[in-house]
Amino acid sequence: MKIFSVLGSPNKNGNTAVLLKEFLRGVKESHSGVEYSDVFLQEKKISFCSACNSCRKSLNTCVIKDDMQLLYEEVKSSDIVVLATPVYWWNMTAQLKTFIDRLYALKSDDFKGKEIVLLMTHEGTEEDSGAKVVESSLEQICEYLGLKFTVKYGVSTGEIPVSENQEALGKAYDMGKSLIGK
Repeated sequence: MKIFSVLGSPNKNGNTAVLLKEFLRGVKESHSGVEYSDVFLQEKKISFCSACNSCRKSLNTCVIKDDMQLLYEEVKSSDIVVLATPVYWWNMTAQLKTFIDRLYALKSDDFKGKEIVLLMTHEGTEEDSGAKVVESSLEQICEYLGLKFTVKYGVSTGEIPVSENQEALGKAYDMGKSLIGK
């Protein structure tokens, strides 16, 4: 079993990073024999998709040579992909959206049997419409690709940061603890 976590926040130590870390701590403390890899997208050079369609036509691969080439291999070799993003302007961050857009270069078979986890932080209330937009987008992507949308969790950071929110930390940890075998 391999888990690949993707931090889509531009802040390496912010609320979303804390939430992701606690989720992964729950997985690691409860499941032995799991292999982990991660990426902090802000540190990677990932260009926008150019819509050349070479990945679907003659070349059968993405023509853009950047850090995404290594990330394709991480996605393909993982059983579970954890996507973590703050909600900015009612949607996922530009970093995460660019990463997801570039996944277009992968084939349907590259996604077969994979599970997706979505972790979000947002300033608004628990009923935050931006979180619902992100969740809906990912649900549709998962349905299209035949992925299992295993876990989703969003936490408001408007009143209290994640690092001080014992309820959110506990829930993230417990979700990670119960992840495998869902």
